[in-house]
Amino acid sequence: MLQRKSNPIWMIVSIAAFAAGDAAVGGERVVEAAVEVASDGEVTLSRALDSFLVARAQEDPEDPGFADFEKAREALNRARYRDAAKYFERVHEKYGESAYADDALYWHAFALYKRGRRQDLDSALEQLQKLYEGYRGTATYEDAQELEARIHARLAELGEESSAKEVTGYAQEGDDEELRIIALNALLQMNPDKAMPILRKVLIDNRDKSSVEMRERAIFILSQKQSPETLGIMLDVARNDPDLEVRENAVFWLSQVRGPEAVDALEEILLNSEEEAIQEKAIFALSQHRSAHAGAILREYARDSSKSVELRENAIFWLGQHHADENFEFLTGVYADLDEPALKEKVIFSIAQQQNDRSQAWLLERVRDESEEMELRENALFWAGQQGLIACEDLRSLYDTFEDPELREKMIFVVSQRRESACVDILIHIVRTEEDFELRKNAIFWLSQTNDPRAIGILEELIEP
Repeated sequence: MLQRKSNPIWMIVSIAAFAAGDAAVGGERVVEAAVEVASDGEVTLSRALDSFLVARAQEDPEDPGFADFEKAREALNRARYRDAAKYFERVHEKYGESAYADDALYWHAFALYKRGRRQDLDSALEQLQKLYEGYRGTATYEDAQELEARIHARLAELGEESSAKEVTGYAQEGDDEELRIIALNALLQMNPDKAMPILRKVLIDNRDKSSVEMRERAIFILSQKQSPETLGIMLDVARNDPDLEVRENAVFWLSQVRGPEAVDALEEILLNSEEEAIQEKAIFALSQHRSAHAGAILREYARDSSKSVELRENAIFWLGQHHADENFEFLTGVYADLDEPALKEKVIFSIAQQQNDRSQAWLLERVRDESEEMELRENALFWAGQQGLIACEDLRSLYDTFEDPELREKMIFVVSQRRESACVDILIHIVRTEEDFELRKNAIFWLSQTNDPRAIGILEELIEP
């Protein structure tokens, strides 16, 4: 049976949030990806389901229900839910003594649920009732209760009053937190006025009775519905929840709460929190608010030398992801005033992400500036080359002007990463003319890694006496 705790929504979201801190992608796309994963709220079919069913099906090929169970698996994995339901039904109706009978009942109900028609949902509940009556205590029993909650949630959305009452009951009480989360999510879509007081109890009033995972997932659900109460509950959690990760999640999801009040709250958290992890999430959340005030907060924070270097780097990174004129002007203007090489490196990286004529010109200035630290010149050269901001012809002329071996070595690497014929020409030029043995050897190595047919001829020239 699929383990429903193996991929909790909050963990997937946390991974996405962590990746957002380092990945050179637009932060809004990270959030969208996280929301897409988290909002599904279901055990994923795809590879996880396929792996389970394959493993289970291979246990006993001689079992009389095996053949139909295998057909059902294939149909389910291809989203052919009608066929899957037919074959699963055959297993539990025709082969009641099969080791697959209880699983077949559960997956029959699941396939009907995925079809989603009113009559299919009603039938799915009937299959689960058979499972409860005939297979209590089996591996699928607990998952069946969870699936039942999902089915009632879907029926409630279709206007079924009895299912709406079931959903409300699941959300208000019970020891199974998974069922409560499913119900809360559905209830918030159907009736936010009823859901908000329950979310408040989970997150604030009775937080000591709710697990960390329950509170983390409740925060996500809350973030998806804008209401006058959303901001207040989130702020209370961000400031007062006893668990650091829950507080981090609350600050992270404030990125989805629109309006100036959310920006003001994030500014207060950023400036007054004593925990770097919380401040880091506040910087990210502010970066997702496309308001002038949010941008101004990040720029001021990046400039403030009294703040943590790591957090200032973070602010610079996210400013670089938003290609606004004011961010470009700020980053290029503040560069000279920064006294930490790590901050200057982050500015160089952020400018390189702009990928336009202005960023190219600025990076070339850094490369050519002999008063600049060598490591920063190399850094500017690397990122300009990686982003394709400098034409191969310009790279060649730059190489000839460099006197420092370190810069020439960095240039050889940069050129080697480009696939244009003109950049291969530079490697050939270096192999033939460079007087420094180590640099020439370096160029020979990278030339040998290209697929350019000219490389073989050059290497043969070197070999021949």
